[in-house]
Amino acid sequence: MAIQLLTKASWLPVILLFAGCEKWADGVVTDIEFPEHNSVLAASGVFTSGDSKAILSVNLTSGLQSPTSVFLPQGASATMSRDGQDVLTWGTEDVAMVGDVFQAVEMLVLELDDPLNLPPGDYELAVNVPGEEMLTASVVQPPPPVFTQEFELNADSIVDYWGNVIFDELRVSLGNRPGIRDVYGLRFEQGSTFDSDTVWSNVFGKDVEDPRLNFSSACDCWLVDDQNIDGALLDDIYLSRSRWEEYYYGYENPEYILRLTVDLLAPSLGDFYRSVDTHENAADNFFANPSGIYSNTTSGFGHIGLASRSRVLIE
Repeated sequence: MAIQLLTKASWLPVILLFAGCEKWADGVVTDIEFPEHNSVLAASGVFTSGDSKAILSVNLTSGLQSPTSVFLPQGASATMSRDGQDVLTWGTEDVAMVGDVFQAVEMLVLELDDPLNLPPGDYELAVNVPGEEMLTASVVQPPPPVFTQEFELNADSIVDYWGNVIFDELRVSLGNRPGIRDVYGLRFEQGSTFDSDTVWSNVFGKDVEDPRLNFSSACDCWLVDDQNIDGALLDDIYLSRSRWEEYYYGYENPEYILRLTVDLLAPSLGDFYRSVDTHENAADNFFANPSGIYSNTTSGFGHIGLASRSRVLIE
């Protein structure tokens, strides 16, 4: 049996390899100096036609080295105006707790006498807090969405382990204005009625392969954006729901009310929702690049969005 011996030249890379491994085993420590954070105003709110309240979150930012709890600064007030005329005004007394009992925080809350119905156009939000630089944001209120819908019961079916699965299909066609970016949020929903209350939830069916549709967890809706096909028809958009012909244990399907919700969003609001999704998806991914949240405020923190909404019951 032949035995080959390593020469001195061939031992050198091996020695360097083990030396390198020992270095990495001991760890490499690099000190990174974080810059000092100067606290600034942040404001966020989404205002959709039909809302009974106008809720605006206002707080002061904090740095990683000295995080503070989120709170409404004392003396905060705000106005939303169009063509120099105030259309929504939050005073220092318009404060209420928002959120569930364990995570509720103070926000500026304006109770509206009538459902929100802002005319299409350009709006300006201004937020004032004593001792802080004023925050402003410009945003566009879209017109009511234009769309048609057609529902087909029992459009398709498959047989799986539990029985016959039936798919009902909803075909939606959306208006697309030439020269103007249109961003839609779609929800295909079913409602269950208990006493006089109806609880709504999204319904899903077949896997969606339409490249025009992207589901956003931030808005819990399907986003449709015409920025790459401006002026083209956004027609034949299919959403579906799946249901059992009957439950495998013999009971019939419960009765649901179906509806379609169509929101025409300010384009910046669509960008905001997508940035939130990207940020959340990267949060637990060690290899993902850092991603920021899209902002349209002068401070660079927070987002103000407007949307026009229409809902139809599906027969």
